[in-house]
Order: sequence, then structure tokens, then C-alpha cells
Amino acid sequence: MHCDSQQTGNLAHFPCFREAGMMKEKVPEYDAVFSNLFQEFDSRFEDFRHNASDFEWFVQPFTISVDTVSDDLQMEPIELQCDSELKHKFRSLPLTDLYKCVPANRYRWANRHK
Repeated sequence: MHCDSQQTGNLAHFPCFREAGMMKEKVPEYDAVFSNLFQEFDSRFEDFRHNASDFEWFVQPFTISVDTVSDDLQMEPIELQCDSELKHKFRSLPLTDLYKCVPANRYRWANRHK
């Protein structure tokens, strides 16, 4: 979106350029800068995309789809989602406190976050 806007000279998403009175003719000079910046962000956050299912399990352990979990851990979310006591704690405690209540001997994945 930003690259397209910038290439067409639309400065709606670039208020500093607008305020500085930047001429639309100068905007293409920044194509390479913006392109490199977006590529850098893309590579910096690749790990987040790669670990998205782990983050989802950590934040929403009672709604995660078992299919998104590695085969060796698939029974853990099933058992966790059936644990009514932990489900109640999930609703009433901050996430950081919830993981203190998760039994280490039953849920090894969840306990990596203690």
C-alpha cells in the first residue's frame, strides 16, 4: 500500500513529506529506500510468522486448533482444553499468572513459558 501510494505521488500516508512541501517529482527518489526498509522489516519479523502457532497457543490455549500443534504435543492442548479448573483460571487470571498454575508434569509445552 505504501509503496503504491508513494510511487503514484500520493503522500496521504507520509504526513512529514506533505508538511515539508515535498514535490511529487522527488518522491520516486525514495523508492529504493522504502523498498529496502520494507524488506528489512519483512526479514526482521520472519521469526514471528514462523512461530505464529506457538504464540497463538501461548495466548489462547483453550481455543487453539490441535492441527496447528506439532504431532508430539497434540495431546497437550486436548487435555488442557478439557481441564475446567484451568479454563476457569484462564478467564480470571492474567496470562502470566495462569502459567504458574499449569502442572509441569502434565503440560510440558505450557511450562516452557514459566
